[in-house]
Amino acid sequence: MEMNNFGKQNFAGLRALAVFAIAAFAPNLAQATTLQVNFSMTNNVGTVAGTVSGFFDVDSSCLAGCTNESISYLEIDSAPAATYSSLSTSLPLAVIPSWSVYNHTVSMDSSANVVGIDIDAANGSVFFAINDELNNSFGTDVSYVSSLDTGNTGVTYEVVTGTPEPATWFLVAAGLGVMAQARKRCRLAK
Repeated sequence: MEMNNFGKQNFAGLRALAVFAIAAFAPNLAQATTLQVNFSMTNNVGTVAGTVSGFFDVDSSCLAGCTNESISYLEIDSAPAATYSSLSTSLPLAVIPSWSVYNHTVSMDSSANVVGIDIDAANGSVFFAINDELNNSFGTDVSYVSSLDTGNTGVTYEVVTGTPEPATWFLVAAGLGVMAQARKRCRLAK
């Protein structure tokens, strides 16, 4: 069966549209994505009153559950000044990967809840820990904010999921392809 000119033009337009779609989606498929988890712990035992809060990044595959996944980045955004004053710096503090990091794993269930965590990092005399022998703590040996116990007791977590941006280039290319096809059809109809 032979195609007429109109059919060949439609086929060529669809082929061009497919190339644009692949070009738009291919870079996004190759990129690794991260999931941000906010954390907060309030003083119950330590010598400095206050709350320590921040976030950590973990691979987005943890949305479906993960065990002992490495934390790629951890930042403290808010804390009492007495807990980090010896660092001669201001907030936010990039703990992972900047500090000496001894443990940095998280486990999440299939509902994206933190079910296990082990973080232990130090910078000079200042330490940060969740679920280790130092309990949940941030500060120096003489001034620290610490939650009640090891484990997740006293620490709250919130998973932040972003809304993915539509494949903008694909949408633009599809629109241009449809417009080009419409113009060709109008010319052929004359």
